[in-house]
Amino acid sequence: MWRSGLVRSLSRRYSRAFSVVSSSSNSVVSTPSFGIAFDIDGVLIRGGHKLPKAKRVLQSLRANNVPHIFLTNGGGCMEEKKAENLSNILDLPINPEHMILSHTPMREIAKTYGDKRVLIMGSHDVWHVAKCYGFKKVVSVEDLLHHHPTQYPFIHYEQRPAPHHEEPIDAIIVMHDPINWAPDIQVAVDVLIGGDPPGSGRPSGKQTPLFISNDDFVFSGAYPFPRFAQGTAQGYSDGARSTTRSNVSLYYIGAFTRCLKLLYEDLTGRKLEVTNYGKPHIITYNYAERLLNTISGQSEPLKHMYGIGDNPLSDIQGANNAGDEWTSILVRTGIYDGSKDPEHEPDVTVDDVYEAIKHIYKREGINDSTL
Repeated sequence: MWRSGLVRSLSRRYSRAFSVVSSSSNSVVSTPSFGIAFDIDGVLIRGGHKLPKAKRVLQSLRANNVPHIFLTNGGGCMEEKKAENLSNILDLPINPEHMILSHTPMREIAKTYGDKRVLIMGSHDVWHVAKCYGFKKVVSVEDLLHHHPTQYPFIHYEQRPAPHHEEPIDAIIVMHDPINWAPDIQVAVDVLIGGDPPGSGRPSGKQTPLFISNDDFVFSGAYPFPRFAQGTAQGYSDGARSTTRSNVSLYYIGAFTRCLKLLYEDLTGRKLEVTNYGKPHIITYNYAERLLNTISGQSEPLKHMYGIGDNPLSDIQGANNAGDEWTSILVRTGIYDGSKDPEHEPDVTVDDVYEAIKHIYKREGINDSTL
């Protein structure tokens, strides 16, 4: 239901936006047969400040009617808030319906779990986000710790009933970076094992379903060196495989979830089963591709999609694995420090987003005079 409404809304808004561009130039600008997915941090902005020529690039894309979206592993808020924040930094209006956060595709999980009790983990405003996405019975880690104060005995919690405490928890959804890892991991492991109280075990012995967004192990911000993120990624098996980024060992499974995985598997002897969202996973790139095609408004699917990012382990891996229609473009303005990653080689490497768009325009035969 929400998707059909999104399609109609996007088509109307996008058409109106570009009718203004066309009328101002007294010419009709046809929609190109390609689309672009931008990472945000390290590509358009860094440390809360816009990177050089980022605004000019987006203005040029609008002038040329190029479908484009913002595909970030950031989150913890609604798409409207992220778009407003980016608008303020770039001094350029950003349509929130062009914004895909790490947890945006999780809207579709609400079709299955909307009426069931779910543990929502993260920080910032993820519990509000979950309710807006359609999850009606949301519970937090703190709710459970107040209901069972001895569950994590190292912090004092006043006892009070948790919401919908008479019902089992049917899923864990990690939407954003958890802050207090120790109690969060303890509660998560207990809920994964299941039972009432959590940790007593499910009759079936099966693990509670776990959904996690955001694959970034580290991210680039105002601090001069990368910071740990919640990230997850498949590919971790017998030992951690890593590459080096700014003297930081980047594991193919991320920080918070790597800790959760190791502790759960050590305790239970069972493999942790995870459904991953965010970059580099195909669920997110399929979602992005559908959105770009919706924005284009054309009867035929777009022929090419370009993924522009600064992180080989998320942006480049994701675009490389998304299909032949996708081209990965790595920029040097973010977390990437020039180290070679033979497993995730970009199709193109450029200095910044301006050079990325110049490359795309040349390949697609578009005049770059608007840049």
